[in-house]
Amino acid sequence: MRILSEQEVERMIEPMAAIDAMADAYRRHSAGLMPPPGRLDMARDEPHGSVLVLAGHADGASFALKANMQSIPK
Repeated sequence: MRILSEQEVERMIEPMAAIDAMADAYRRHSAGLMPPPGRLDMARDEPHGSVLVLAGHADGASFALKANMQSIPK
């Protein structure tokens, strides 16, 4: 697994392309052309925190992944 910094993501993704892709995904989902994203929620004890991963796909051609990580002080 590769962990990207915020700056790396900003260099790799053009903001308007990302916005257009999200708008298209919401249109496809509301038209019933995309299933809801799968959800994986994991917690860790050491270091204490959690990870939420949402993955979605459309007609076998597109795939998206969103991951949120949170470190929780004990």
